[in-house]
Amino acid sequence: MAKKAKSLLELPVEFGGYGGSGKTARLAINISRANLSPSAADKNLCGRRIRGRLEAKPNSNGDDPDQGRMFDDEVELAATFDIKGVGMKPTCFTASLTFAESDVKGGKLEQFAGRQGTLYIEEVNDAPEEKDGAEE
Repeated sequence: MAKKAKSLLELPVEFGGYGGSGKTARLAINISRANLSPSAADKNLCGRRIRGRLEAKPNSNGDDPDQGRMFDDEVELAATFDIKGVGMKPTCFTASLTFAESDVKGGKLEQFAGRQGTLYIEEVNDAPEEKDGAEE
């Protein structure tokens, strides 16, 4: 098994909806304000290109967290993605992770939708600027 890179940040998240627009695909996330300060959100997420890893926890059936745990139920994706901006709500931050469509083919993002998990941030850089209103 390959050794996982050390993370700069490990953020518990709720994965939301997903979608695509031909060249890119997006996955929505919510991060509790208890797990991230506004200054850390600005520094590490807003307008950034991130190399990291997403992990979705296994789905559970009912109140028993061990029930429904299957070998392939935990989902993981290592990728590079952009976060153009961060929204602020009273209880959480919201953001969309934007991936190159070619990096997430085959329904990879679909497996995260509506689940709890962790966003591991391994490298943070400035996201490239949009040209003429088009995404890169």
